[in-house]
Amino acid sequence: MSRLFVLILFLATTVAAADAETFVPVANDITDNITGIDFVSPDTGYLVTQGGVLGYTHNGGRTWLTSTIAPGIVFEDVSFLDGRHGLACGRGGALYLTRNGGRHWENHSLADTIPWLLSVQWIDSRHAVAVGMTREGASPLVGFTLVTSDAGNSWQRQETLGIGYGELFLADSGPVYFQSFGKLHMSRDGGQTWRTIKTLEGTPGRVTAVNGRVGILAGAGGRLMYSHDNGKTWNDVSVEKTNAFTCLRMISADTGFVAGLGGIVLKTTDGGATWTDISLDASLSFDIYDMAITDDHLLLIGQYGTILSAAIE
Repeated sequence: MSRLFVLILFLATTVAAADAETFVPVANDITDNITGIDFVSPDTGYLVTQGGVLGYTHNGGRTWLTSTIAPGIVFEDVSFLDGRHGLACGRGGALYLTRNGGRHWENHSLADTIPWLLSVQWIDSRHAVAVGMTREGASPLVGFTLVTSDAGNSWQRQETLGIGYGELFLADSGPVYFQSFGKLHMSRDGGQTWRTIKTLEGTPGRVTAVNGRVGILAGAGGRLMYSHDNGKTWNDVSVEKTNAFTCLRMISADTGFVAGLGGIVLKTTDGGATWTDISLDASLSFDIYDMAITDDHLLLIGQYGTILSAAIE
């Protein structure tokens, strides 16, 4: 092997390592699975667990304090409008509202305990949406949507748009999105009406991210697809790993991250067309359920109270 080739190989490896995010554990007292996380500013963020716990940080996720929303409630997601108004949703129709930053929570849970509310999202000071699934007849995956137009005081169920609902995503430009099987749903009026866009058939989609004309969808079985024309056409992406993707974030129209079960983490720098594997080392690996991006850090949360942080390269 020539010295020139060795030098080129060394330089290529060094550059690749420099471009990869390095994840480190964030100490905390949580032992439940952490299922949802949301930041309202680079410093202030909130998370929920499957044991009814609320976590909160005021230093960008470097340290976390905890309190209890409702003991024993399996929460799946959390959304804060600002430092005071927050929503948490979960299994058994669980739906809770706070108006004072999480010090007190009002119980707005459904009387029907069959639905699982898997995702919740504030849109503005009066409007919010919660989505999930319920069992109707022989199908256990019937889509379930709730909307509020009075700041969470009352909720109305909407007509089902499909099966296998995924996570809500609020774009910076205003629309809110979620997926059902083979479809992407978008609302520009606070969830009152929805426009449906056909995507690709196959495994169910779970998570959505949109930045300008670029959209990325991910889900079970390592399913990834992208659009660079406002969802008019969708392109399948083949990746080696078939782990279920559970979370997705974009920091620009080019750069984004997707993560999921088994510690898988992928990064794109071309709007989802190609992906680099930056998955966790075996010593850190865990099932990732959600992620958040602050000014310059990526936070991964999930199994057994695990929180990891990495500076974004």
